[in-house]
Amino acid sequence: MMKPLDIIPHQDCTGCESCVASCGISCISMQQDKRGFFYPWVDSDRCVNCGACSRACPVLNVKKLGRVDEIYACRANSEEVLQNSSSGGVFTMLANNILAAGGSVCGASFNSRQEVHHETVDSEAGLIRLRSSKYVQSRTAQALKDVKRLSRNGHTVLFTGTPCQCAGARSLVGKSGNDNLICMEVVCHGVPSPGVFDRYISEMEQKFKSKIVGINFRDKSAGWKSYRLTIRLENGNTISVDGRKDPYVSGFIDNLFLRESCTTCRFKHSHSQADFTVGDFWGVEDLKKDCYNDNKGVSLLCVNTRLGKELFCRIKDKLADITPTDLASASKKNPCLIEPTSYNPRTRRFYRSLQAHTVEESVIRAQRYTFFDKVKISMKYRLGRLFYAKS
Repeated sequence: MMKPLDIIPHQDCTGCESCVASCGISCISMQQDKRGFFYPWVDSDRCVNCGACSRACPVLNVKKLGRVDEIYACRANSEEVLQNSSSGGVFTMLANNILAAGGSVCGASFNSRQEVHHETVDSEAGLIRLRSSKYVQSRTAQALKDVKRLSRNGHTVLFTGTPCQCAGARSLVGKSGNDNLICMEVVCHGVPSPGVFDRYISEMEQKFKSKIVGINFRDKSAGWKSYRLTIRLENGNTISVDGRKDPYVSGFIDNLFLRESCTTCRFKHSHSQADFTVGDFWGVEDLKKDCYNDNKGVSLLCVNTRLGKELFCRIKDKLADITPTDLASASKKNPCLIEPTSYNPRTRRFYRSLQAHTVEESVIRAQRYTFFDKVKISMKYRLGRLFYAKS
């Protein structure tokens, strides 16, 4: 009989899939809930209660890592890499170094149905699929099995993903493989629902009357700060819009369909299980460096561990415009570096609307200020003025 895997509370499950990858008899599988997120279910008739899933769960097994905590603004010294990366291309530079030394790289890629899953590659040609941001939660179970097998057999693996996915990979691999596992996490805003993304893709294909064959959430053809979404269609047409005006990207930024565990993330900064944290360095202009004014993209790179520092030194000659900074400066316009994403109470309104309307219509309805919203805002303002006057 299939039932939810209840080793941790439902709201704490990150969907990292390390429990699925850990099960030696494959009695755990991921099933979508009504909001489109995947959660683990177990076949209780086949389960032998070995405890492998509990040992692999990152929520139950937070590791103590020797920390370095060095923070930099930097980017790749290759124009090609810089242009085809979401921010500054640091991931590609590190990945190329790992591949050149005979290792493998595991990261998120789109398949032909525009579903996001992790895959492991061992060539620069395969690495192209792992570049760029994917604003949807990735499926990881099969790739994690590969990472576990390779690292435990003495093979170096660079695993990239969200903080919880990196923590899951580290817990799954365990002591016997961690010496060969390098983790690079992204500065995570939270993971959007795969179910909502599937709806969005389907609705866009109906709207444009053609299958989507490619999607780039961070097209830099108009500059790093333009935040353009570009969609390639099978009929040869290309759709390019300001991502902030696209219903899916707008809803993601507004936290309308993020996973529940993202609002209480346990893996931010000092609790990170990754050797590196990387993301866009929003607010880099505050560092007052002329070299960053070209709108080509700059990476925020946190070197978290001694192993991370060793690897950073190995790729320094492949990076340009390296500027040391501190946590206060780095997190000023990158709050997700140090704190969880806040819950948007309009999430319930969005999902109620989605039962009868499109993703675009539901985002618009959720973001629209109702009469009651205006009353709440007015009351908060009036109470604030009253308390201020009394003080």
